[in-house]
Amino acid sequence: MDIKPFYEMLIGQQKDINFKEIVTLEDLEEYCYYVASSVGLMILPIIAQKNKVLVKSQSIILGKAMQLTNILRDIGEDLDNQRVYIPSEILKEFNIDISDLESKKITNNFIYMWEYLANIAQEYYNAFYKVIKLFDKDSIEAVLSAAIYYNAILDSIRDNNYNCLSKRNYVKNYSSLKTKFNEVLE
Repeated sequence: MDIKPFYEMLIGQQKDINFKEIVTLEDLEEYCYYVASSVGLMILPIIAQKNKVLVKSQSIILGKAMQLTNILRDIGEDLDNQRVYIPSEILKEFNIDISDLESKKITNNFIYMWEYLANIAQEYYNAFYKVIKLFDKDSIEAVLSAAIYYNAILDSIRDNNYNCLSKRNYVKNYSSLKTKFNEVLE
């Protein structure tokens, strides 16, 4: 096992402890790498022993997808804790002010901004799904289940009319997860 991801995860924890405004999408990607992708890299030698080099980049993007999903699910909760993980440049691009978020109103601009980031996460999930069969056979079910579950959180938020400002969203329909699981493995 490589020790580097363990130290990178500590950097991610420091980024949370000493939280600073996230300005650009690149800053957000870096944050996601340190707090989530590093964890995937830690366990990669266990879940993809033969193909860890082949799936390394997709493991990194799965961590980013899952962290972006967390961020999109927890916008209101994070705001209540004086944290905004949405890059200020993206908020500005979609003409959203922090006071707009604090009002907890779901506007068209908010939905467009949310979908912009959700589409990035979805692209990451889709890229990851393409390599799932390269993981160790005894790991595929667990890794794919986690990815599909997190991916489904995005649809749960959509089903709740994008209310992630004052409501905690979670997956309710587990039967659709099994269908997606089977589709990915076909």
